[in-house]
Amino acid sequence: FFLMIRRPPRSTQSRSSAASDVYKRQVKIIEVEPGNYRANYQLGLCYSSLSDFKKSNHFLREVLRIKPKYSPAWRGLGQNELEKQEWKKAIVYLQKALELDPQDAEAKLALADCYFGMNESELAIKNFQEVAETNPSAEVYFKIGNIHLVRDNNDLAIENYKKSLELKPLAACYLNLGCSYMKIKAFGFAIESLFNSIELDGNQAKVYYNLGCCYATRDKDQAKKHFETAIAMDPDNVEFIENTAKFFVINNDLETAYKYYQDAFKIEPKKVDIVRALADINEKRGERAEALIYYKHWADLEPQNKEVEEKLHKLTINLSLIHI
Repeated sequence: FFLMIRRPPRSTQSRSSAASDVYKRQVKIIEVEPGNYRANYQLGLCYSSLSDFKKSNHFLREVLRIKPKYSPAWRGLGQNELEKQEWKKAIVYLQKALELDPQDAEAKLALADCYFGMNESELAIKNFQEVAETNPSAEVYFKIGNIHLVRDNNDLAIENYKKSLELKPLAACYLNLGCSYMKIKAFGFAIESLFNSIELDGNQAKVYYNLGCCYATRDKDQAKKHFETAIAMDPDNVEFIENTAKFFVINNDLETAYKYYQDAFKIEPKKVDIVRALADINEKRGERAEALIYYKHWADLEPQNKEVEEKLHKLTINLSLIHI
């Protein structure tokens, strides 16, 4: 199943519009007063919101040239490095920001994100929890839940997702709450959470895919419906397609499974699991010549694999006997 570790950013259009308004105001201020550190700081944030981190860093460093102990500028540099996944660089800047202002919740939150990015879960949770104690927010509890979910601490994940949802309903949080319930096989609760996610944002293919997984052993028609919806929304997602094919194999619908595996093969022709499945299904369908083609392709991908070597040898002999 699929989960959402981070919230999606605002749309590019809204970010561009907001940044443009800020940019125009601050440029006018700097034209009159070039040493205005606040205007330089706002321009740094403006470019950061557009992911132009080079220009953003230029203005933030200008702030620090004017006012070296202005902690928000240090935090901004750290947040830019965080967005670039330069975790160690980000930590240096964020620790400097916290040295100047130990109560800076944004810097501590970004620092926790860095530790999470570096798979330092204990440090991440410690920093997130410190933020939650002084500045509780839906985002903080959501991120704590994510760490517990990744670590298979499902009860703690559920507890923190619920705290997050009490403060603010987020589609991504309902999605991950559903994933937590799926991991403990509480599919009824998972389905409820996933539908709540759809109510907030109906354009998440991964939610429909997860619903398909939930229904797979409960209601085959509903499972089929949701798998098909997920693939229609994200037609190049090989994992969606391949696992939908597996669903049809389990339910003895080899023709439909074969169709989905062919679609997956068109996208990833070198994925062994897909090639192997096509070979096996063709053999079960009695299409031995087709099976032989895929077994040969599998052998090309894994020339040292004894299993495909044996299957290929056996099928070649059988085909030879048929033509005698």
